[in-house]
Amino acid sequence: DEGSIDHTFTEDGVVILMVEDLTRRGGPEHVYRVEVRPSRGRFSLELSDTLYHAPAGGDFKVKVHCRRNGYDGPIELEADGLPPGTKAAKARIDKGKTSVELSITLGKDLQPGFIGTFRIFTTIQIGKETERLEAGTREALREDFPRLFHPPRVLDGLAGFAVTARKK
Repeated sequence: DEGSIDHTFTEDGVVILMVEDLTRRGGPEHVYRVEVRPSRGRFSLELSDTLYHAPAGGDFKVKVHCRRNGYDGPIELEADGLPPGTKAAKARIDKGKTSVELSITLGKDLQPGFIGTFRIFTTIQIGKETERLEAGTREALREDFPRLFHPPRVLDGLAGFAVTARKK
């Protein structure tokens, strides 16, 4: 992940930026790329959990949190990677709000024991470019695996579900 800092300077003047890596190494023998630009307002999305379950035809709720950093507008959410017959309801984090629950209804034909994965994302417009921004799961992974300080990037944003047996 790219690091970023949003800062508003209170007065004009010379600014010195010190950059180092996680092991606190830095200096003229290291090369870093720093980009400075006016903030357009940003946000990031995070899922509060990584594992969900429901019976076939049943549903579960995915809580999506938004960390706003200068962007206050609405955010439309979608789900990706769901199996056929499984549907995600429309979800929107309204202007100024910081979370919403997205409902996913599992397909009726799924068998108990079926395991699947999905990702939650939004599409954002930056100038003339359209970008996909996925909800992360890094914080939830750290709760699930407290000794895993840096969860693998491939798992960030990935959530899983299991189809359970119907209660009789």
